[in-house]
Amino acid sequence: MSVVIPAFRAAAFLGEAIASVRAQTVQPGEVIVVDDCSPDDTVAVARTLDVTLVESTSNGGSARARNIGIARASGSIVAFLDADDMWHPRHLELSLRALDESGAILCSSRTTTGDVFPPIAETSGHQHFAERALLAHMLGPNPVAQTTCVLRREPLQRVGGYQDGERHAEDYQLWLRLATQGSFALLDAVTCRYRLHPGQTSRASVSMFEKAWEHRLRAFREWQAQFGDRFPTLEQECLAALDHALAVDLTAVWYDLDRPARDFFEGLADRTPELRPIWNRQLATREAWPLARLRKAARQLLRADST
Repeated sequence: MSVVIPAFRAAAFLGEAIASVRAQTVQPGEVIVVDDCSPDDTVAVARTLDVTLVESTSNGGSARARNIGIARASGSIVAFLDADDMWHPRHLELSLRALDESGAILCSSRTTTGDVFPPIAETSGHQHFAERALLAHMLGPNPVAQTTCVLRREPLQRVGGYQDGERHAEDYQLWLRLATQGSFALLDAVTCRYRLHPGQTSRASVSMFEKAWEHRLRAFREWQAQFGDRFPTLEQECLAALDHALAVDLTAVWYDLDRPARDFFEGLADRTPELRPIWNRQLATREAWPLARLRKAARQLLRADST
């Protein structure tokens, strides 16, 4: 098994990420750090950590860095960890068990932004998604956390890895392509600490939404053409998943005062016939939110004045 860690401006975090790999109950055969031409001391830190270090001569983004790591990897299983995150000591153990038990090509788990991991129950297992259920599930909110992903190398190489040059939602695009190659296992456990900091590229932005929905809608149409005859209920299930995804994204941006993300979604609905009725329904639900929240705030102020 090979662990691949793309790193850019990661000098402050890389040591903790590697320490979490060294603490695993199942140890990988190699740890590959791909420095994406960092301007800080990432390379100097990596050289002290007993890892295979690959230095890029130009900044190509995390997708290219991961592809470089995949090409250098010797294991039949590849695990991805972001340089600013940390795994639970049992992350690889539980992920490999789920892959073995399910026969899935990919395993992912949940993350926490907290300082400590919640307990993992001894009975903790995984959900297994295959064929029609997997396709529909993948069109909802992205269920695969990049920094927890453990997957088989052969199907990863078969679909060509990440798309070089993509800097937003490149992981989601890959999961959508892999969903046609085999099944996924999703752990019922939190096995990664996801670090929030100003330098992240994965934080919500209009560009992130644009790319994710571009990939999502392309997959929806391609899968309808490819699998619609085989799975008669696929369209209905996929539309329900799109509804869920739009609900989650709109909730995240509804009170954005600059409105760029809301404007993007309205434009997306205008030019996407499948989304227009979903948008209208979501919009009607949310139009009542500001008034409802103002009423709640007013009730709280009245209670405070009466004490």
